[in-house]
Amino acid sequence: LTQEAGLELGRPLLLLSECVLVYMEATQSDNLLQTLAGAFSRLAVLAYEAICPDDAFGRMMVSNLEERGCPFRGIHAYPSIAAHKERHRKLHMDPVM
Repeated sequence: LTQEAGLELGRPLLLLSECVLVYMEATQSDNLLQTLAGAFSRLAVLAYEAICPDDAFGRMMVSNLEERGCPFRGIHAYPSIAAHKERHRKLHMDPVM
């Protein structure tokens, strides 16, 4: 897959994630990030993920997606920007901005 995609292991990688990781179980997305971080010389992640599942908008968003059969499986594990920053620190992906 890496050859077909033109990826060179051992080189730096910029991962753009727009509401992707939040659909995965937190352990699965953590494992994905750890795998990528180990495969490339440096991993930079630019993530735009859903947060705040417990405010009015978040409750409605989570409910609507669950009703449609596509739940945000990881939103409660990482419900805030601070939680996402801590996740990246825990996975040794510094610096976090």
